[in-house]
Order: sequence, then structure tokens, then C-alpha cells
Amino acid sequence: MRKLIILIVSLILVPLVLIGCSNNKKEVYVNGKNANKVGNSTNNIMNGGKIARQGAYIYYSSDGRVFGLGKGLYRSTIDFKERKKLIGGDISNINVLGDWVYYVITKYKNINGISVGQYQLYKIKNDGTCNTKILDNCWNVNVVGDTIYYKVDVDTMGYRKSETTNYPLKNQVGNIYSIKTDGSKKTKLASRNAYYFIINGEYIFYSVIDSEEQGIYRVKLDGTEEVKISSNVTYSLIENNGFLYYTNDNSDNAGIYKMKLDGSENIKLVDQQANQITFLNDSLVYVTPNFKAYKIKVGDTKAFKIADDAISIYTFNDLMFVYTGDTKFIKITDK
Repeated sequence: MRKLIILIVSLILVPLVLIGCSNNKKEVYVNGKNANKVGNSTNNIMNGGKIARQGAYIYYSSDGRVFGLGKGLYRSTIDFKERKKLIGGDISNINVLGDWVYYVITKYKNINGISVGQYQLYKIKNDGTCNTKILDNCWNVNVVGDTIYYKVDVDTMGYRKSETTNYPLKNQVGNIYSIKTDGSKKTKLASRNAYYFIINGEYIFYSVIDSEEQGIYRVKLDGTEEVKISSNVTYSLIENNGFLYYTNDNSDNAGIYKMKLDGSENIKLVDQQANQITFLNDSLVYVTPNFKAYKIKVGDTKAFKIADDAISIYTFNDLMFVYTGDTKFIKITDK
């Protein structure tokens, strides 16, 4: 009889737990009206994905110093009020769609006295419940509808410091995959050790920097029609209004360039080295190696400084957030 009672109680509790994870009654968007179709812009993910926006709310990570907060993933209104901590940890690659927040957490494993990062993709409800692991060893995560695009990544520097030569996925680093948000239909899309990639329409554009195949490539979202469109090496690549913008770090040709999606009409726009680039409305925003952020309208010749000590930049139409070295986000509205 005791076993029967326990079984009945268990059968009652399990559905309750499942219901709790499937019906979020604390949605922070209105009837789906402001729900994202894309979890974050690929430009923001390129710059680390430390902040995402959906409707009147932002989701951002603290490295343990931002606003004096502990490490973790937070939700607040755009003015950083009504703050709620969703989960602790070293968070990046934030995507928000509906009542789900997707994020990469870096966990650390001690190998021969060295802390080696382990990059894991999770999803969590926007009220902090139902934290669920999806993938291991991933980075550059872009969530579009019910599909996740990512590249395989491991802490290669950490493994080298720990003198580990045969580490997991060593020969798969940089491969680009897609997978459904429920973990099904994993598909390899590219296998050229991508440094970063962006998504535009039906294409993925990615850069290769450390092999004989270095350059910029384009491939369809289903993995077909892969083609090299440029031999230039870039650490930062974005898209805006049908053009690719990228940085060239070659000392002889350093600057920011623009070209068509097929690689044609390559034009130098800015004669200054940049670590990060993005767009704020119709203006190009970039960060120099000395962490100064500038804004310039495409076609103009004069850039204006908009922030000092800029570590990362993130834009949402006419709104920009700058993560600064003095541990805070600065909000800038384009006028």
C-alpha cells in the first residue's frame, strides 16, 4: 500500500512539474506582440552577445562587476530598473525569443592546475525557471525561429596551457552547425574552422583566419552552395542593407571595408584600425584598439567619438549599449 501511495503521488507531481515549465504565467512581453523572431542580431552576437532586447526589457550578463552585481544573467527594463537575476555564472551569447532566453555559460574544469573553459548552451524561462541544457562546446550562437546556428568551440588556449594535446573536438573546432531548439535535426553546414559567422537571409557568411583557406565565405543555411567571396582576413564581419562590412587588420591596408554580398565592389570606408564594428541606424559604429568608440555615417569622411573605454558595443535600432572598462553599461540613443 505504501508503494502504491508513493507511485500515485509521483504521477501527480510529475505532470505538475512539466506544466510549470510549459506554461509561464509571468511573461514579460504582451500577448506575443513584442516577441522576437530572432534572438539577437548577428552583429551583437559577433561582439560577444552580452546583452539582448525584447520589447521593453533587456537581458544582460554581469562579469561580477557590472553595477556591482554578482556574475550572472539578469533581466530588467531598458533603464536597468526592475532588475531580476535569472541565473548565476559567466554568461554570453544571449538570445531571447518569447518566454525563452538562450545563453552560453562558461564553466571551468581544472586540468593539470589550469582552469579550462567549457562552453555550454542552455535555455531558461524569462522568469528564471526551467533551466535546460541543450549543447556542449558551442559559441557564436544565433537563434532564429526554432533553429539554433552555432560553431563548435573549445578553450584551445586553456588546453594548451594545461599541456593537453588530445582534447575533445580538437579537429572539429570552427565547424558550423544548425540544430532545432528541441535538440533534434543537427546538421553540419560548414567545416573550415570558422572564426566567426553572421546570418543574412538565406545565407551564412563566415571568416577563416588561421589556415591556408583564410578569407570570407558564403554558404546557404542548408549547407549548400558554399563559395569563397574574398581572400581578405577579418576578425569582425557584419551585414547592413545588403552589404558586408568588415575590418582588415593587415598593417598595410588596415581599416574598415564595404563590399557586396558576392564579394564585389570592395571599398575602403575608414582608414583606421578597428576591433569591433556595428550599425546604429544608418551610422557605422566602431571601436579602435585603444577602446575609443566612433560613429560615422556611410559616405561621410568625418567620424565622431561617442564613448571612451569601450569594451563591447551592442545596438538595437536607434538604441546602443556600450560595455565599458569601468564595469557598467552606458545607454546611448541615436538622435
